[in-house]
Amino acid sequence: MTPADLSADDEVLSSAAWAEAVLNALPVGVAIYDAAQLAVLVNPTYCASVGLPPGGVPPGMKLEDNLRQAAYRGLFGPGDPEAQAAAALSADRSRPGGLRRRYHDGRSYDLMSQPLPDGGHVVCAIETTPLIAARDEAEGALARMTTALATLRIGLAVYSPARTLAPFNPRFAELLGLPADRLRLGLGFAELLDLLRGRDEFIGVEGEAFLAAQSAIDRSHPSSVHHIRGNGQVIDIVSDPLPDGGWTMTVTDISALARAEGDARRRATLLDAILERIPHGICVYGADRRVSMFNRAYTEVMAGAPLQVGDHLQEVIRRRAEAGEYGPGHSDEIARQQAAFDIGQPQMRRRQRPNGMTIDVRTAPLPNGGHISVVTDITPLVQAEQEISRRAAEMSVMLTSIRHGIMLWGADRRLIATNHVAAELLGHPPGSLVPGKSQADLVDEMLARGAFGSGTSAKSAARQLKERDWTTPYVRRFITRAGRVLEGHSQPTPNGGFVSTFTDITEARSAETELRRAKHAAERANQAKSRFLATMSHELRTPLNAVMASPMRCCTKRPAHRPSGLPSLPGRSTSPDGNCSI
Repeated sequence: MTPADLSADDEVLSSAAWAEAVLNALPVGVAIYDAAQLAVLVNPTYCASVGLPPGGVPPGMKLEDNLRQAAYRGLFGPGDPEAQAAAALSADRSRPGGLRRRYHDGRSYDLMSQPLPDGGHVVCAIETTPLIAARDEAEGALARMTTALATLRIGLAVYSPARTLAPFNPRFAELLGLPADRLRLGLGFAELLDLLRGRDEFIGVEGEAFLAAQSAIDRSHPSSVHHIRGNGQVIDIVSDPLPDGGWTMTVTDISALARAEGDARRRATLLDAILERIPHGICVYGADRRVSMFNRAYTEVMAGAPLQVGDHLQEVIRRRAEAGEYGPGHSDEIARQQAAFDIGQPQMRRRQRPNGMTIDVRTAPLPNGGHISVVTDITPLVQAEQEISRRAAEMSVMLTSIRHGIMLWGADRRLIATNHVAAELLGHPPGSLVPGKSQADLVDEMLARGAFGSGTSAKSAARQLKERDWTTPYVRRFITRAGRVLEGHSQPTPNGGFVSTFTDITEARSAETELRRAKHAAERANQAKSRFLATMSHELRTPLNAVMASPMRCCTKRPAHRPSGLPSLPGRSTSPDGNCSI
């Protein structure tokens, strides 16, 4: 069979390879599972999204095994890996679903699951990774397929104008299911059909129909027919006329090719379903820079910027520049700037459309010389980033204005954020409290500056700080080298880190000391008063007791002589001896 005879099949296989290459080149992770939850196709981007090298999820791998492997690697966070894998496996994949996951190494992914018509499902993960590995893998797959086609063994036979068998090779008889010794030169074509008719695999309606069709073919014109043998082998029987009136017959085992065609058709159908369900706009340009296909999501994201298959890239850029898609300015100049981007290299840009939508635009080259463009509506993400920036600014103002020293530490005991008050209170040099510095390094610097004193006690204090369990609250008071009295608090944070706060209580401590001193003075004065009153009471009680014990006499006589001018007091008189009578 000549290369021209395989052109249709090559085109199918080339289309399949092209489709697979497109999928592998997507800057979106894609994992396809069939109805039995076995991996059908997992692109390298998806493998990278779960921390595996390309090919880490091979075809045929169970979804359960993949989830368990991810759980044990800690991708689901803290907890029982078996329970996490079981929970993930129990998700209903017959309906669309999605989640946002942040891995322990700081990477974030949007994972989306979509059901497929055959009962399987596809998982998409956003990941920014080089497309070189995917391209190499696609080229390798194409090379392997080309090698398989090039090494096929073909059965060959030549028939004379008299319809008798001329030269033939053993593979010809083998592929027709005949013993090689049953064929001989000069065997008529009708006799060949009789030999085939005697084989079990040609008994029945289908076998008779195949032989009848072979008998009726006009050999003066090329013909080709596929036949499935009883053992499941698929053979391609091609007839080509010869100038002398005879013809050649080639019999090719195309079982692998037939399977590849079926796989290619299924993959093409599956790819169409995937592209229609991916929530990202995808547009593919051919090597001629013309639009070859785009999915429904692309038209939704780029609403107001119409596109048609066959449009040239330059035409698309010009139309969109005139519509203000790339921002204000002269449309011709903007179009030249946009056309200057090197589409032979992966590109990533962010821009705002005239309708206010913010989109992420990513382009990547394809093995066939074309390129793919993926657009994503990231308006909610941009709004969230703006809100985070606003809150971060407010937090920065708060940290700058607050009178307490604050230091935020991560789970790895590295500094995340601090304010200038902390450095001032603790006596750290300017620029020493930088994000990323470990607590151990900071303690060593303080020890070298003598912040803990000197000798073995200083080293012991530094060691205790390094080894302390910061997952529990902690309060302490200490005096700095500058004489400040500080009160330090430590509280754990939900992410495994902790926050340290420092308050200058020097004045409060001084006031407390003065108050305590005044209290002690008052208490001493009160004690002195009590002692004085007790002494005076004792001193007065002795003479009074003597007075009270002496006899008292009363006199009713008035004194003989009383100074004039002194009135008499009723009911009272003075006795001659001068004692008072009551």
